Amino acid sequence: HRKILVVNNDDEDYLNISDLINQIPSGDYLVEWCDRYDHALDKMKSDQYDLYFVDQGLGPRTGVDLLIEACQGGCEMPVIILSNDVDPQVYRMALQAVAYDLLIRSELNSEKLGRCIRHSLDRSDSLKALKASEIRYRSIFEKAKDMVFIASSNFEIVEVNYAATDLLDYDIDELIGKDLTELFVN
Repeated sequence: HRKILVVNNDDEDYLNISDLINQIPSGDYLVEWCDRYDHALDKMKSDQYDLYFVDQGLGPRTGVDLLIEACQGGCEMPVIILSNDVDPQVYRMALQAVAYDLLIRSELNSEKLGRCIRHSLDRSDSLKALKASEIRYRSIFEKAKDMVFIASSNFEIVEVNYAATDLLDYDIDELIGKDLTELFVN
């Protein structure tokens, strides 16, 4: 099961969204509801779900506010903002706050929701794999016993590992920005 949390302070909206999700062919989703901003924030920070649908109208605070706070608290799972209308400012704010999508509630159907869920989960899985790969290669770079550095096209050192600092007898801060050709004059 992929777990989905719908954050919405209107139980009728939740039931409509839940019904649409349950109509998705070959969808194996467990849908839960949260109607309070603070509870939703706690759940999002702990990444308890695979995907979040967050209503833009949550009272004094908005869905975009919740998204921003959750991301600052470590939420890395996909968040889709639900709105009543196409407000360009809300759309811009949602995307800047790294929402995966913004959907208009009146335009929802099981096909559109299914496509959005699949694309969001696929994108999230790809980003997780990319992050794991970056961590693995970062570790190889940092722990290599050989000198490894990255330089710009004009030979300015951009990054360097600890082996280089030992071999060249410089601190990392001294090497970053240094012209690579100056290190190997002889």
